[in-house]
Amino acid sequence: MALPSIEETTRSVKGVWRLFFGDTSGLSALDTSYSGFWRSFLVLVYLVPFYAINVLARFALLDENAAPDGFTPTGNHYLLEAVTIGIDWLVFPVLAIFFVRAFGGSEHYARLIVARNWASLIAIQFVTAPALLYLLGVVDIATFMFLRIIAVALIIRYQFIIIRRTLHCPVSAAVGLIVIDILLAILFSQGLEKLAGL
Repeated sequence: MALPSIEETTRSVKGVWRLFFGDTSGLSALDTSYSGFWRSFLVLVYLVPFYAINVLARFALLDENAAPDGFTPTGNHYLLEAVTIGIDWLVFPVLAIFFVRAFGGSEHYARLIVARNWASLIAIQFVTAPALLYLLGVVDIATFMFLRIIAVALIIRYQFIIIRRTLHCPVSAAVGLIVIDILLAILFSQGLEKLAGL
């Protein structure tokens, strides 16, 4: 399957950007067909450079906190980060299957996943900006962590809007799905770290 075209990428990103402001008309810009659904997962390829910046910032943070001995990432560390990212992309779609069935919104499943996948291109900018500033030495650790907290809050809000606008589910249900997704991501990450002996 080929990567999404420039035209589809531009149209989809504009659509989910409108969705960030609560404009549901942006959903009409998304291809929720069978091929469009699976093609939206290829957005992950476009995210690789941004993930790389965030991983480097995380390792730089670990190195600074580990002074004077420092922290030197190994191949296992990079492999762990890659696996964690891959699992994160799989956990939510699987979790959402059971969620939409429970709340009777299974007909909107494709719309939810496609919107979330494309929105990742925008959401990752929120955390990449402070990571890049930290790597360039523009901000210190305290400022970096403060900006990252704000970024994570924006991403959670974005995810909440996507769930609510695509599934038309209750507020409590949307919050519940987000909390479960976050908890599972943390559990998987910690489990992999222990498995790798890191």
